[in-house]
Amino acid sequence: MKDGTIIQDISYQPYLGNGYIDSIYYCSDAVGLKTGTTSNAGCCLIAAFQRNEKTYLSAVVGCSSGADRYELTLKMLSEFASYSQ
Repeated sequence: MKDGTIIQDISYQPYLGNGYIDSIYYCSDAVGLKTGTTSNAGCCLIAAFQRNEKTYLSAVVGCSSGADRYELTLKMLSEFASYSQ
């Protein structure tokens, strides 16, 4: 280390920008997810859920809003989980 170098402790709170954490879309069954938005793909969401001792994966692409991707994913999870019991 060179003389005069200043070292600083840096702490930060990560931004958790997904709707399944601390929001109206909270889902305790969610075990992992990734959101993304591009002009070509629209609002997208890849998510994994564990329910009834099974793991479900979903992929939603082409949504017009962030809210749409969460609502559609939860609807699919609800319908598929009840169907597969």
